[in-house]
Amino acid sequence: MKKKKFNIIEMNKIFKSLINTMIPESKIELMPSASRAIKISIFLKNILKSNKLKKKINKVLITTLKNNKKINYSSLGIKIAESKIMEKDLEKYLLESYFSSKLVQKQLLKKTNKILSSKKTNNKDNLSLLKLVKKSRLRYKHI
Repeated sequence: MKKKKFNIIEMNKIFKSLINTMIPESKIELMPSASRAIKISIFLKNILKSNKLKKKINKVLITTLKNNKKINYSSLGIKIAESKIMEKDLEKYLLESYFSSKLVQKQLLKKTNKILSSKKTNNKDNLSLLKLVKKSRLRYKHI
């Protein structure tokens, strides 16, 4: 049997569903899915630089393809992700790409600013309360 070689378009489709399964969109849509945050073509270039990982990816894709008669690339990516064959190999690249993307950093910054602004207002409230207590009678100064 001839070895099947995957072209870039097929690999993009497979990896899009693969990384979406690994990092899905949050239910309340605070954090984007991996395929929305990462440029898949650049992600693939980074992964395929390693010959060892490239060989493993091709081996996994070919063995998974042998088990399935019809080629549906999105379901193929989901099956690979659910089998967790390549999870350990891809997680370093995926997490690095995901959290360094502009979309994720923007969402994290929004959430951070929201939390910090609420803490600042709480601190101001506490300070004003302490000032009132200090101005009150002597028995309340030690609180």
